[in-house]
Order: sequence, then structure tokens, then C-alpha cells
Amino acid sequence: MEPRFNRNRLLLAVGAPMAVSASGALAFAAWGAPGLVAPMAVATAIVVVMLIDLRHHRMLIFAKQHAELRSAYQQTEAILGLNMLLRPGLPLPATRSWAAAPDLLREVALHCLTRPVGLAVEAGSGVSTLVMAYCMKQKGHGRVIALEHDAAYAERTRQLLAQHGVGDHATVIHAPLVRRTIEGRAWQWYDLAHVDFGAPIDLLLVDGPPDTTQALARWPALPLLHGQMAPAATVFLDDGDRADERETARRWKELYPAAMLEHLPLEGGVWVLRF
Repeated sequence: MEPRFNRNRLLLAVGAPMAVSASGALAFAAWGAPGLVAPMAVATAIVVVMLIDLRHHRMLIFAKQHAELRSAYQQTEAILGLNMLLRPGLPLPATRSWAAAPDLLREVALHCLTRPVGLAVEAGSGVSTLVMAYCMKQKGHGRVIALEHDAAYAERTRQLLAQHGVGDHATVIHAPLVRRTIEGRAWQWYDLAHVDFGAPIDLLLVDGPPDTTQALARWPALPLLHGQMAPAATVFLDDGDRADERETARRWKELYPAAMLEHLPLEGGVWVLRF
């Protein structure tokens, strides 16, 4: 929320009385009694400026509240649609904070169910892993492999999958972040030394590592996994409205110019790269 007294308002509150007093003194010294009209004009101008500022402030608050309500409505629609699509045996976990937003989960679920996705790989793990595992169970084939750098979080995701009865359709691999060299530059990314995908990757969902790891933390995903991907694979990059993810998408397009790059106006933005 914007502070009640920002810098401009504080200056106006202090400066307005001083300006009125100074203009009155100067005008009286120059023109005598008729000059007293000057401070009235200055005071009127200040009141007009304050009213304009107040209206602008209220419009900003209204616009922010409208955007928040619209987003909440869209996410509610998405989670309801996702539940109808998957028919989960238990309620889906919360989809706020670090978890993928409901509208992204819905897009990923629709892709898994309507496209020939035999293997989905995820950089990161959580509710999205569960959703994709439900999709594979519903189709009767396919599997999910999630790479997770945090051992405790990896175990939590495994327990989540087991609780929902979809553990046979997804594997969560504890893959600590290790140093990798790409194009002469050092990066921190998931350790793939003991990962066997066993099949080409049809869908890659990139929602990690955390952006606090390094600049462009998610960029290594495609250079490191492209050789494992199916010819018609699709990549989803979450948090696409952040500067690092916009740059990551741009660089991916430069590396693979034949791929189609699309921005989805979902919560936080999502980039989709289709080969």
C-alpha cells in the first residue's frame, strides 16, 4: 500500500503554507492591498493540485483492486476447471507462494491430456508434478520425472504423490545443483549424472531453480536437455514476466530459431517454446 505521506505530499504540506505566506508578503509590498489577491490565487491553485493528486491516488487504488479481483476470479475459474478435468481423489494442495498458479497448471494439464506426451520432465517439483501425474494416470500411460535440488522438498513431493495414489506415474529425483559449463560460462544447475530419462522428453516444464541461485537461473534447462527432447517437444517457462525469464526466452529463441515462441498472459506470465 502506498504510504499516507509520500515525499511529494510532504513537500506540499510544508511548502503550501510557506508559498501562500511568501506570495502575500511580496504582493502586498509591491501593490499594497490589491496584492492580497495573489495569496488567494496561490491557495486556490494548491487546492486544485491536491484534488488532482487525490483523484489520481484513488484511481490507482481502484485499478489495483480491480486487477486483484480479476486475477482472483481467473484463478478460481482455473482451479475449478482443473478439478473437473482431473477428478482428484483428494483436494489439490494450495497453489500460492512458490507453487505454480492454477491457470498454468490448467494449461499444462490440457497439454498432457490432448497431446502425445509420453514423458514430461520438470525442473522443480510440487503441485505441478502431482497434476501431470494425474494426467498420466487418466491417460493410462506416460510418466513424469521431476528434478528437485532440495532433498526435503523432494521427499514432500513424493509423499504428496503417494497420498493421491499417483506415485507410480511420477518420479522425483533429488538432483543437487552442481557446476556446469555452457558456452564457456559456469552455471549452477541440476545434477544429471545419475538421471536416466529412458525416452525422449515430450514436455519440459521449467519452474526452477529459484531465481536467487544466479542470474538467468533457468536458462541452462534447454541447452542441457535439448539433446534429450523429442522432435516436436514443447517447453513451458513459468514466471515469464520477470526480466530474467524474458531474457531466457529470448536467448532460447536465438539458440533454436526454428522453434515457435509464444507468451501466454497467465498469472506471472508464461513462455511456451514449441519445436
